[in-house]
Amino acid sequence: MNDYFNGSPLPACPEGSSLSSELEYAATWGLFVLLLLISVTLAAVVQNKYNSIVVFNRRVRPSPVSNTFWLAFFVCNALRACFGILRYVYTVERDDSLDAAIFIVEAVFQGLTKMWLSLTLNYQRRFRSANVIAARPSLNNDPSETAPLLNQRGEENQASYFMMSSMDYVIVLQMIVCISFLFGQMDAAESSAFFWVYSADMWTEYALQLYLMATVFRQPSDYGPSRLAKFYLGSGMALSALNVLPPTVWQHFLPDNCVFYVAGWVDLILLLSFCALLFFFLFLRLEFYRNRDPCIFTAVNRLKDSIKFRNFR
Repeated sequence: MNDYFNGSPLPACPEGSSLSSELEYAATWGLFVLLLLISVTLAAVVQNKYNSIVVFNRRVRPSPVSNTFWLAFFVCNALRACFGILRYVYTVERDDSLDAAIFIVEAVFQGLTKMWLSLTLNYQRRFRSANVIAARPSLNNDPSETAPLLNQRGEENQASYFMMSSMDYVIVLQMIVCISFLFGQMDAAESSAFFWVYSADMWTEYALQLYLMATVFRQPSDYGPSRLAKFYLGSGMALSALNVLPPTVWQHFLPDNCVFYVAGWVDLILLLSFCALLFFFLFLRLEFYRNRDPCIFTAVNRLKDSIKFRNFR
């Protein structure tokens, strides 16, 4: 297997087995299959259960309960897994041009997963954690006071929650620059300059994600994400640091032997980084339930006000 990022080839695990002679990177291939299954499953669950609410048999998607960005994040992970499976299963007498194409597409989707994670955290900051106080519903209060989470950030913006903020433009531009240097490295494989710029850009993206996470953590747990939700988000972010660089680059800094016979050190890194998806899912699930009831309450009251207005006319 060729390396295009000045890294090192992964060890063939399990060592000395007939499986490694037929499928050279069996453990790594199996982990990408696992990533595909996890990503597809989480994407399906999010789309069907945690991306909208039902009010009087009508499905609506106000901003505080929309998880469309998380859905895109899981879908990008699934697509990355598909090309990872192709790269680590196709190892015998491979065509160098095909190998390079598979590598570049996998690296692009790896970068896109980072971009969607940043956009998702910024969405959390804008619509769920920044200057949003979700008061508990009360039958004696005006709907605009009892559920400002939806009134201030919800239905008015339901048609425009895809509108980008200045931070969103920075995130997308940064990823465009990152992908540009990725192609530059492929065109100038003998030079390491593009690789170091690419690596610096990816770590800068991760630093931006940490900043966005900090804005979520600053929100008091009384009316923002709970302590458990913050723990899930922090755990996912810590593990996602292992997903910043391609596996062959991590291998350059790690021993080239198999751990416990069946997998290499990079395989353990991949397994831990894939676990981040589970923590992110647990976080979005808690956030969905936190915002669901205020959204339903306000939607019902607005429907009642609409009916009263029609009767008055």
